[in-house]
Amino acid sequence: MGLTTNKKFDTEKYVKEILKCQRDPFYFITKYCRDYTLPNYPKVKKLHPKQEAIINTFMTDHYVIINGSRQTGKTFAVVLLFSWLTLFFSNYRIALISKKGEATYSLIKEIKDCLTHVNEPFTVEFGTGNTKASDTAKNIESYFALKNSSEVRGITVKADKPEEAGRSMRSGAIFVDEAAFVTDIDEIMRGLESTTNRIFLSYEKIKYPH
Repeated sequence: MGLTTNKKFDTEKYVKEILKCQRDPFYFITKYCRDYTLPNYPKVKKLHPKQEAIINTFMTDHYVIINGSRQTGKTFAVVLLFSWLTLFFSNYRIALISKKGEATYSLIKEIKDCLTHVNEPFTVEFGTGNTKASDTAKNIESYFALKNSSEVRGITVKADKPEEAGRSMRSGAIFVDEAAFVTDIDEIMRGLESTTNRIFLSYEKIKYPH
């Protein structure tokens, strides 16, 4: 887990809550997550049905395309889902791909903000994951890890070599921001497919979401 053992709370109840959250992302979201986009970080009491549909679809299908207008809560749903995955499943790796570094960094920051502000009794521990501390310091905007070795890594598609974006990367979840505008998206996905398929199979064996 990427959580700190909280001695202020009853251990048995604490473990039960961890297990409940691990089994049900919506339980975790509506009981322990806060809306990091608003002042004072109010509690997320309920998701819009479309946001629930996005999360459910990601949980059941390997290939998902979201087609929608801006500012409708799509990214918020994805951030909540990815926060749940990295927090409750050790060594879970997520890749975020975008044609613009700013978009990738923004999404990484949102996931980190979401994790930072979860409600008690949970306290999230950040770490260096599978990357050296020195490398993490150099790439703080494009990477973070939790103490449970889960990682979120951002990748910007290079204009001269778009096909190399994320190639050979072993991730349980890959999110491509504004995929319709990413150069050579078909080539990028072909490069990711063989590796991600192996990861999906390994996650399936250990009953990880994928």
